[in-house]
Amino acid sequence: MKTIWIFLFAIIWVTVSCSNRIPRENPDGTPTTPSVIMPEAIAVNEIAVAVTDYMGNVVRKISGHIYCGEGLSQRPANRARIDLIDKKKILLTVTSDMDGTYSLSYQPGIKENFQFSITASCGSIKESLNKDLIKNSTPVDFWIK
Repeated sequence: MKTIWIFLFAIIWVTVSCSNRIPRENPDGTPTTPSVIMPEAIAVNEIAVAVTDYMGNVVRKISGHIYCGEGLSQRPANRARIDLIDKKKILLTVTSDMDGTYSLSYQPGIKENFQFSITASCGSIKESLNKDLIKNSTPVDFWIK
């Protein structure tokens, strides 16, 4: 029983001590991004162009924000649907968070440019991006006007 208490205490101590080291907001109140938290970690991600999943398959990630409107009326597109399409076939569908952020992981093999179909409460868009321009750590943001 004493071993269990020591183990639980160690887990809680590690969790609390590690969670306080990473600031969740910048001094001006905006949310932090990984590049603000650990710029050296981002450089490592750019060198390693792929990550492997638990089965050993190569997995790449695309993440960013989706916004509705423009100028002063711009706001995050919460609960937007993002489809990753290859040759008119939907490969992956994700939903953005309440703050408009999204993150999707895919296995390489897309033959053409990235095709995105995004549907939000403020409208929908279809975008095509060159696959050579997208890297693991580069955010890809979309605006629906």
